[in-house]
Amino acid sequence: MVADTAAGYIDETLKEADKPETWWYDIHNHNGVMFGPAGIISLFFQDRPGYRKRVADCVRILKRWINSGFDDKGLPCEGSVYARYSALRVMLFATLLRDQGGEDLFKTTKLKKWPHVYPAKMIPGTNLVETRNDAYYAPPSLECLFVSAANQDPVAEWIWRNWSDRGREYFPLNLLLEARRRPEPALELAKYPRSEFFKQRRLSIWRTGWGGDDAMFSIEAGPYLTAKTRHRSIHAQADRGHFNLYAYGDLWGVDTGYANDANGNPNFSRSNTLAHSCVLIDGKGQGRSGNGPGVSAETLAARDFGTFGYAKVDCTSAYNGNNWGEPAAGAKQAIRDVFFVRPSHGASAYAVVLDNINSDSRTHTCTWQMMLLADKQVELRPNGALVRNGKPFASYATTPARAKNGALTWKVKFDKPTRCSFWGLFRAGGISMLDSDSFYLCIDGGRPMQWNTAAGAEYDWRRIPDQVNLRNSPPRSKMFDFSAGEHTITLSTREREAEVQALFLGTTPDMTPAVPGDGRFLPVAAAEVSGGMVLKPHEKAVSGNRCAVWLDAARPVRMYQDSFTPANYSRPPAVILRLRGDAEAINPLFAAVLAPLKPEMKEPEVKFDRSVAGRVTITVKWPEAVDTIVWNTNGKGTATFRRVPIK
Repeated sequence: MVADTAAGYIDETLKEADKPETWWYDIHNHNGVMFGPAGIISLFFQDRPGYRKRVADCVRILKRWINSGFDDKGLPCEGSVYARYSALRVMLFATLLRDQGGEDLFKTTKLKKWPHVYPAKMIPGTNLVETRNDAYYAPPSLECLFVSAANQDPVAEWIWRNWSDRGREYFPLNLLLEARRRPEPALELAKYPRSEFFKQRRLSIWRTGWGGDDAMFSIEAGPYLTAKTRHRSIHAQADRGHFNLYAYGDLWGVDTGYANDANGNPNFSRSNTLAHSCVLIDGKGQGRSGNGPGVSAETLAARDFGTFGYAKVDCTSAYNGNNWGEPAAGAKQAIRDVFFVRPSHGASAYAVVLDNINSDSRTHTCTWQMMLLADKQVELRPNGALVRNGKPFASYATTPARAKNGALTWKVKFDKPTRCSFWGLFRAGGISMLDSDSFYLCIDGGRPMQWNTAAGAEYDWRRIPDQVNLRNSPPRSKMFDFSAGEHTITLSTREREAEVQALFLGTTPDMTPAVPGDGRFLPVAAAEVSGGMVLKPHEKAVSGNRCAVWLDAARPVRMYQDSFTPANYSRPPAVILRLRGDAEAINPLFAAVLAPLKPEMKEPEVKFDRSVAGRVTITVKWPEAVDTIVWNTNGKGTATFRRVPIK
């Protein structure tokens, strides 16, 4: 009965897989999600009529997906986490297939190369893969262990041992794979280039190295890979020209993560340009993307000159709509020039971002944006900002694996009736993240509420959401009413090894811990601890590093910060901090200098000169050198860089 039922499902899905008009045909990771498991089932029943052909068909479709879903260097065409989501199912099937004497899918060129692309994508001083294109930050994982064991690949083995998350999310499969014979690890980072350009996605990456003293900058501006076929789609966002900046083990300019929900209200979606480090025109950005449509751009130049890297990207098409013909902000041109300058002569690594963007001949409110994680603190300046790491909480609370249930209880006093939202800073601390991410919340001894935090391997703020039509309504927190006087708030054990550092009570539905206003933080150290709940020191050190930002424009700039809470609240991060600058202009000609600095480094002296029509000259003076960037803004413009040592 099971074999017959499975055969019906597999055969219907195989028919869909061979239709070019199917929405997930070819590149989409859905191919791996479907035909990895279908292949496993077919292997199990291969002594039954028709199942050997089903195995062969699954292999054929998966080879087609591997060939189209990864570029020639092994980079996934969708986000890195999305490739893993599907490819691990494929790799499990491939392992079983090879063990039974079938075709070896691990020998396909692009699957072999996949782990080898990680050195180009790793964030210096961390074990995180730089993310964009509808994915979220995460370490390499079980894919490296699969490839190491299958191909006796020493590079994949090195990445597994040194950078991976040890496959915690896939327990106990990680332990079963580790028992297989594997090679000795070997990876010589010195042999890898300090820059990489991925042609298919038009992704440019420059770095100084991989350690805690290094920096990295990236920008992507390429085509929507299924743009010519309206009926087909891949995961994508309205993020053409978005930049990421990392330095000295810290994440400064970041991507905001997974969201494939643009069919709902785009104003609350991470798929939208408002959640990326791009420019908005009257609050609007690039065309609607995700869950079907997508936008395209061009990379006109991408070079590494040693002292600096440079790219010019043309995002005009993206600002004029998507491949479905739906309109967007509208732009005559949207050209972005970027520099990543490597350190020498007492200079820190830094980035320069230049935007030549205009919609028409009228004045518009143009908004420059830089996305930050919620743990950053921003000191606004007239011409920019200073971004620092926030002060961490000193401890966290958890219920150990074999302990009895426990609780944290806070006494909170309100001077007047107050409505509050609830946020928590959580982490899933167990071997299985899915089984260590929830608590019970109780107010004034009332009925306990189950709080499924959906936390991951890293601490992230999570809220109790208002469940009203999250797709099309503003994403708001559920509000709780407190009368004037003292109240008790209790967080108690539901799943062991779930971790919490603090709660945050916001006084409006839109208030977040990133921009806390008059909200209240309740650290676990301030709670009464009972039962099996224990406090432990939070050992993650926070550096004194900072990132100085200078922003100049053709018209005066108003700097401000706000927070963005996406509708897809269950994915990390649940709240994003945005550094923004508004200019009322026809073409703002935004020019930004972004300089990550260690505690001992002094800020450079930065000046912008617009005295010559059609030209912006930026000087960045360091202790032992002066850098000059000359940006000719006529037409698509040109930009040059020169460093002159101070004698």
